[in-house]
Amino acid sequence: MTRAGRGGAVFRPPAAASSVSVIDAGAFEWRRRMGVHMAYHTSQVNEALHKLLIPVQVFAILRVLSAVVLFEARAGLPVDLAVVFIVATAPLYLCADVAAGALYVVMQVLLWMDRGAVPLYAAPLLFVGALLVQTQIGHRFFEPQGRDDTRDNLAEFGKRGYNPVPLLLVYFYHTVDLLFISGYGAEQLKVVESYKRKHLSTLEKGAQPRKVPARM
Repeated sequence: MTRAGRGGAVFRPPAAASSVSVIDAGAFEWRRRMGVHMAYHTSQVNEALHKLLIPVQVFAILRVLSAVVLFEARAGLPVDLAVVFIVATAPLYLCADVAAGALYVVMQVLLWMDRGAVPLYAAPLLFVGALLVQTQIGHRFFEPQGRDDTRDNLAEFGKRGYNPVPLLLVYFYHTVDLLFISGYGAEQLKVVESYKRKHLSTLEKGAQPRKVPARM
């Protein structure tokens, strides 16, 4: 309701608070971040490409890290940088969501166990090849106006003092989405979808998103 004041000025009550609170955003604001991220992944084709290729990219990263062996454990198990990476980042995913975090960590462990499947030199090629398919095919041809948040993710990384958390969460979102599809976390899905709709509205009202040129 509005009311007239002196001089005919119109006074409006304060806008209602957003239906999604900071608490709803979750640890590291992962639900908000995921909602924004998924606003750039509205095509089923693009989503399928990401779900198929993200394990390839994670494998490539772990394969490179596994080349640096720190020491041998008692059982003869090599402790390399990949193992350190998995252990060090596990709390991040588990704090965001226990079930999705556990699934993502298990996926990393299984991929690490298969690290010898490809030679070291092939790992960067796998990563770049998967990235190009995602950005130059999935986003460019199947998302509205070629929308892609890769550049925004990298920009946020620099703006936040090279805080790796936003980047580390990107692949995790697609694991969470698989659980959502299976019926898990209905309330969390509502929050993520709320942020997604809000960001989609911003994208549609603003200037046309730039297309992402080939990179890396």
